[in-house]
Amino acid sequence: MNYLKIISFVLGYLISLTVSSNDNLDRERLNNLLRAPLGGISNGVWSSALTSYLSQCEGDCPCALVIAEGDSGDKHSTDMWIGTFKDGQPTELWAGRSARHAGENTVNVSMSTDRCKTRNGVAEVRGNQACIPNRACRPASVYRALIRELGLPDGVALTSFYFSTPMQNEMYKFHDFYACSESRCPSTLGCLGLERQSMKALCLNHMGSNGSNGIDAPERGGVWLYFHNTGRPQSNSGSEAQAARGLANLANGKCSNVSTAHLSSGQIMSPTSILATNRGSRSSGRGPASSSGGGGYAAMQQGLQGVQQIGTAYQPQDEKEEEEGSQQERESFEVISNQCAETTSKACPNVANTTIRDYCRDVERYDRRACEFEEK
Repeated sequence: MNYLKIISFVLGYLISLTVSSNDNLDRERLNNLLRAPLGGISNGVWSSALTSYLSQCEGDCPCALVIAEGDSGDKHSTDMWIGTFKDGQPTELWAGRSARHAGENTVNVSMSTDRCKTRNGVAEVRGNQACIPNRACRPASVYRALIRELGLPDGVALTSFYFSTPMQNEMYKFHDFYACSESRCPSTLGCLGLERQSMKALCLNHMGSNGSNGIDAPERGGVWLYFHNTGRPQSNSGSEAQAARGLANLANGKCSNVSTAHLSSGQIMSPTSILATNRGSRSSGRGPASSSGGGGYAAMQQGLQGVQQIGTAYQPQDEKEEEEGSQQERESFEVISNQCAETTSKACPNVANTTIRDYCRDVERYDRRACEFEEK
């Protein structure tokens, strides 16, 4: 009997040593991650966001993380990093600048997102005008062009964005918006905006889509959103002990089927070593935006309808439309072309106006990556 007690004691001791050793290894791996911010995110926000997110993975967690950090000197812009921790290593799916309006939204968010949907009110069409509640009326073809740009069915209701998820109590959204780069982004009404094709890819590769935008897609792993504006969110902050266990779960196979396609290029991305230098940290300068204004390849990889770009979205559909609507189409094209030029020039102030004008009039002629425009 004494022998059994001794054996039991020794086994228990050995097990406790193994558990302690594993715990120490998990904490060491977590500490390596917390000290290696990516994508222009500052050390403090990166550490808080990862602690919050990975703590959720102690149980059943979303498989992708969005970190959006407001710039204190620019209320219209954020640095954003989107990635996964499949196999316990960070894999960057997108990094760059995104839009916001900090003067309208000062709430800090740490939350799981819902499936993507349309938002911002459905337009009432009056003749050739589409009138969204609390917005100025505009030519209906402007909104129809947005539908075509995103590759959505023609019958989808007209509204100003089609891929969105609640960011705070349904009042503010995380949604498709205009592309921007290192300089000030176009202002939103307080929501968080990501370049349209990248937001579409995020929704269809990770969040899912509820059908109101013409695409019914299941959640593919889900997304955790950390939107830092004035401080650390009060809820869902987690702890380093929970985060270490969550990271261990991810390293051991949780979220193993999550997509690692880049949200702009569709390229399958490889993990970033946690031992790498802080190449994207704010202390070493902002990294360049990796968003492209004409991406969507990740979405097309899933068999979805190809994207119709801005410059060709206004072509007549048949002879009758060509006869009756050619003037309206030209006017609508000028509206969206001018909008494109305005937002692109703000995003890329060092690019010649002639290049931006040519790009906005015929997007398909160009390969674009951030503020580099190359004719095909």
